[in-house]
Amino acid sequence: MHRRIRALAVVVASAVLVLAAACSSGGGSTTADGAGGGAAASTSHYSAIPAGNIVLCGSYPISGQNAAFGSTAGETAKIDQTFINDLGGIAGHHVTVTVQNDQSSATVGVNIAEQYASEHAQNQDQCPVVYQLSQDPATAPLQAAILSKAKIVILASQSPDQFFNSSQYPYFFSVSPPDKALGDAAAHFLIEKKMTKVAVLTDNIPQELEYISDLEASAKADGTALDIVKTATIPPGATNAQAALSTLRSANPDVVLVATEYGFGPIWSSFHTLGWSPNIMGDVGFFYDGYNALGNLASHAWAPCWQGENVGQSLPSQVVSMINQIAPLNGGIAPDPIIAASVSMEQMLLAKYAIEKYDSLDPAALQKALQGMDNTKLLNWVGMQFTESSTFHGGLVGPYGAGICQSSPLGKVGDKNFPVFIYADNYRSGI
Repeated sequence: MHRRIRALAVVVASAVLVLAAACSSGGGSTTADGAGGGAAASTSHYSAIPAGNIVLCGSYPISGQNAAFGSTAGETAKIDQTFINDLGGIAGHHVTVTVQNDQSSATVGVNIAEQYASEHAQNQDQCPVVYQLSQDPATAPLQAAILSKAKIVILASQSPDQFFNSSQYPYFFSVSPPDKALGDAAAHFLIEKKMTKVAVLTDNIPQELEYISDLEASAKADGTALDIVKTATIPPGATNAQAALSTLRSANPDVVLVATEYGFGPIWSSFHTLGWSPNIMGDVGFFYDGYNALGNLASHAWAPCWQGENVGQSLPSQVVSMINQIAPLNGGIAPDPIIAASVSMEQMLLAKYAIEKYDSLDPAALQKALQGMDNTKLLNWVGMQFTESSTFHGGLVGPYGAGICQSSPLGKVGDKNFPVFIYADNYRSGI
């Protein structure tokens, strides 16, 4: 799962996973199996679901430069399929969860999106929901445009601000908060900790530039402008960042903002080679990519997150069960098991909720269901806080929104004590 998967920035907190009950705007409270209210379904004017399996479709970079975010997607899809069918499928239909490897390639990713759109046009059961876009930053917007034109609902984890513009992407509903919220959380933390002299390392990928811009704008709005003392650029996926980091070190910053999309392992190795151990504010991606290379940097490295654990909290048993299945696929750290387990479950449950709400695969029915589910509780343990307006689709991120997680595994969960990440502050951006 990508951070964007913030595509993972990355993080619904375990606190987010146990929420107060609420009703959707459609008037039907969520039932124990995640379905929408029966009254709404029985009087629905939307077309009925055709006979046959419902196929939920995804695209991941299982190979290529972004494979750190998608290498286990095939195995996770099988786990997701079992999970949703154990709940009775969707509206009594068996569910197939399929994923294709976009190879971190825009060309391949576009072909996948066009294939999904074509299959859906021929049969409503095929790809009524695409549960994940590619986490290759150049590919996701191209796929989103194709799928939106085909009126296919997207329940992905991307966080670029553009995806939350409902006039541009009316069928896109993210399970992560927008970059604006992630930048807001990071700015608040830096100001609170008096780390306002900032050096920036970036790969100039547009989403990372957006994160930096959102962070600066939020700090300014808070009344404390950050002092960007030096910026150094590396190529995307650079294998050595020593020269760039040496330039930043000479500026003697309070904190280094590492705003890169991927390739975190070589960056941490370059810090170690230089013997430099500054405060680091990252991007949620380093919970997924190269975490093991952090070493002693982990004790003073943080990143925006929306799925972490609050100190002293226990994860719901369903999440722990999913962690026990997913975490061994990637060593329990990359990605963080809470992210991997929670996002997978949320995407399946949201698809189930949206389809069952009006017992239809009509995209207008799915859109209406998702737009009306502010604070709706699913399965009595996964809850969603969703801000909706005529121009903004808010992230389905739970009541705490985006916060800051400590990158060091301060807690453990599951059969093999897989590491989890802990919220490092009490602030949550509700943007």
